[in-house]
Amino acid sequence: MISGLAQRVIAEVRKVLQNDNELASATDTADRVQLVQTYFPRNMLAWVGGSVYAATDSARASAISSNEYSSSKGTCIPDWLNVAQE
Repeated sequence: MISGLAQRVIAEVRKVLQNDNELASATDTADRVQLVQTYFPRNMLAWVGGSVYAATDSARASAISSNEYSSSKGTCIPDWLNVAQE
């Protein structure tokens, strides 16, 4: 993660919670804003999430083989909006 980014995100969220009239009811929570400590390093989270998703039935249902891809010239790549509707 970029040096100082976590602290800046926390500071900006707290500032918005304290200064935004629409969020006035949440000002008590501003002091409790924190970034969650993760089990995996932050630079690996996207890979871990992708590998977890790849192990699900949803990923298998939307996957195509290289032969299917080659024979369709790339026109059968699943649209993620369609996957969400299934």
